[in-house]
Amino acid sequence: MHWVRSLVSAGVVAVAAGLLIAVLGTYGSLTGSVERLAVSIAGNAQYEVVGVTDSGFDQNELDVVRGVAGVDAAVPLLRSIVRSDVGELTVLGVDSSITALQSDLQGAVGNAAGLLSDPSGVLVGAATGLTQGDTVTIADRPTAVVGVIDGPGTQRIGGGMFAVTLLPTAQALTDRPGQLDSIFVLGGGDDLRSDLDAALAGRVSVMNPEFRADRADQAMSLTRNATLMVSLIAFVVAAFLVFNVMNMAIAKRRPTISLLRAVGGRRADIVRDLLFESVLVGLVGGAVGVPLGIIMGRIAIESLPPFLSQAFDARIEYVLPSFAIPVAIVACVLACVGASALAAVQVYRISPIEA
Repeated sequence: MHWVRSLVSAGVVAVAAGLLIAVLGTYGSLTGSVERLAVSIAGNAQYEVVGVTDSGFDQNELDVVRGVAGVDAAVPLLRSIVRSDVGELTVLGVDSSITALQSDLQGAVGNAAGLLSDPSGVLVGAATGLTQGDTVTIADRPTAVVGVIDGPGTQRIGGGMFAVTLLPTAQALTDRPGQLDSIFVLGGGDDLRSDLDAALAGRVSVMNPEFRADRADQAMSLTRNATLMVSLIAFVVAAFLVFNVMNMAIAKRRPTISLLRAVGGRRADIVRDLLFESVLVGLVGGAVGVPLGIIMGRIAIESLPPFLSQAFDARIEYVLPSFAIPVAIVACVLACVGASALAAVQVYRISPIEA
C-alpha cells in the first residue's frame, strides 16, 4: 500500500550495498591479482628467496641455496620492466630448472622450449602482437622473437606484455649482470626454512610465495579501512532512513494496528510482520546493490592510475572476494531489521481502546 516509501528505503540500502561491494571488489582485485600472478610464476614452490631491497641480489646465492640439504630444486628468476619498440615489457630471465615448477609460466615456456634455438632470442607474450621470426628492440638492442607464449595465466604477467629468455640474455637486456630477483625453492623437511636462513645468513630473505600478496594487502590497508568506514557510514544513513520510514508507516497504520489489537491480535505477531517487511526491503536493496557494486568496482579497476598498477607489478584483474556478496546481503538485512525493530517499539504503546 505504501510502495513509494518502500522503494525509497530499498534504493538507499541498494546504494549502501553497492558501495560496500565496490570497496571489497576494488581492494580484493588489487591483492587477488598479485596473488594470482605469484601462483602463475611460483607454482608449487615451497619458498621464495628474495632480496632485502627491491634491487635484487647476487647470483652467487643460487649456489648457496642449491647446496642446502633438503633442496630438491632451486629455480632462479630475474624480472624487470624495460622499454621496447612495442611498449613496456616485463622481461623474465630463467634457466633450464624452470621445468621443476608446476606453474602457468613453466607450462607455457615448457611447451615452447624447443623454439629457444637462439640463446639470445626471446619468447614473447601474445599481447605484444609479435610473431615468430620478428625482431623487437628491447633496451635499444635488436632481439629475435623465437616464439609466442599464449598459455593459461600468462595474461597476468604484465598483461601479456612480457618476454621470457635465458638468464644471461635477460641480465644483458636489463643491464643487471650477475643479478637475480627470486629463487624458487622446492624441497622437503621441517627444518628447510631454518637451514636456508642459516646458510644465507641474512644476506637475502626466505619468504613464502604468497608474501607479495600479503605485502600488497598491508600497503593498501590504510586506504582500504578508510573506504570501508565510508561504506559502513552509508549503512548507518540507510538505517536512519529506514527507521524514519518505519516510524511514519506505523503512525499511518495506527488505526489498523489498534483494531488488530482489539480483535485479539498479539503485539508480537504485529511486530514480527513489520520486521518481515523490513527483511524484504533489505533483500530487495541487496539484490539491486550487488550488481551495482560490481559495476562500480569494475569501473574503479579500469580507472586505476598507471603508477598504482606498476607498483603492484601485476595486471590488475577484477576479483570479487567470495565473502563479499553474503556480507553485503547480511549487512542490508541487519541494517533494515535493526532500524525497524527500534521503530516497532511503538506497537507496544498502542492500546486496543484506540480502535
